[in-house]
Amino acid sequence: MARKKAGRKGGSGTGTLVSIVFLIAGGLGGFNYHRNLALEEAKAGARPFQGYTDEALEELAAAYGDQADSLERKYRASLERVDGVRDADGLIMEKVAEFERVQKIGDSVRLATSQVADAEARLRQIQDEQTWRSSQSQWSLHLKRLTTI
Repeated sequence: MARKKAGRKGGSGTGTLVSIVFLIAGGLGGFNYHRNLALEEAKAGARPFQGYTDEALEELAAAYGDQADSLERKYRASLERVDGVRDADGLIMEKVAEFERVQKIGDSVRLATSQVADAEARLRQIQDEQTWRSSQSQWSLHLKRLTTI
């Protein structure tokens, strides 16, 4: 009879040990999940378009694409106006006027370049958000939160 009790005790000890291991693993997984969730929420500003719906993102991407194309045409037109400096022999006032003309053209080219770059950067951010959303499923997101250390 003593043997039956000893055999039973060893078996229940293994079950208890497995239960403790599962409890510890579950507790660590839950802690890790909540820690990663808090980190994601802290980084919420890193993705500026995360609050928009998919349809709104598509509309924004189309609008910024059109704007970038329009600004690119303006930029090309401003480059065509760059004639270089005309020879202004003579009076100082003519040289000053020529300098101001060239300066104004340069300013318009810089402004157009900046506007094109801004529109393209915003369009890239929208496309990055769309790519991020398409690559993330709910299950993979939960699994990533659970297992990322």
